[in-house]
Order: sequence, then structure tokens, then C-alpha cells
Amino acid sequence: MLGIGSFAPTTAVFKLGKLVSDEKIPGTLNVGHTPPTVAEAFISIAIIAVDPTTLISMILASAAGAWLGAGHCRQMVPPGDPIGMGVALLVAAVFFLLKQLKMLPAIRATSASPGSN
Repeated sequence: MLGIGSFAPTTAVFKLGKLVSDEKIPGTLNVGHTPPTVAEAFISIAIIAVDPTTLISMILASAAGAWLGAGHCRQMVPPGDPIGMGVALLVAAVFFLLKQLKMLPAIRATSASPGSN
């Protein structure tokens, strides 16, 4: 699973259609994307075995990131926001490219079932 969200295209639709003011976009994205994200999470958990400790820590990190990130985004002023987002996307693209070119080691999921030593 890539974990690629749909905040960018939704933001583009908001901006092009002038549907949501810039100040309200972060909160609107968090609220609007919650139901499909929860559904996706339950489907993923049903299909892919996840260690409970990993799952709980990821949920807590996500909640903390949303809470802290919304306040940080609200304080950003353009052009800092687009430049910061562009840099973050460029870094992600480099990692995806390095992975595809097999220049990064593959991280393989391991099944830690009892008695499989």
C-alpha cells in the first residue's frame, strides 16, 4: 500500500472552484476525508495483518499530526506553504524513484506467528 492520500486533488478542486476559503481548507480536508479514510483503514486491516502495537502507534501519530499540523498550517503564510509542500513532494518523489531503481533496500513485512522461530 502506498498510503497516498487525496488531499492534493481535493485542494485543487476547492481552489479552482472557489468552494472553500484558504483558511478553512485544512480543517475541511480533515473532516471531509475522515469517513473514506476510516473505511479504507478497516478494509486494509481486514486484508493485511498488522501488529496491534504498530497499529495503535500509527493511529496516535496520525491524530497528533492532524492536531498539531492544522495549527501549523493555519500560521503559514504564502508563499511558504506551496514551497514547503513542493519540497516535501520532491523528497517523496526521490524516495519513490530510488525504490523503483532498486537503489534503496526493500523493506519486507515479516510474519511473526507464535512458534515460527
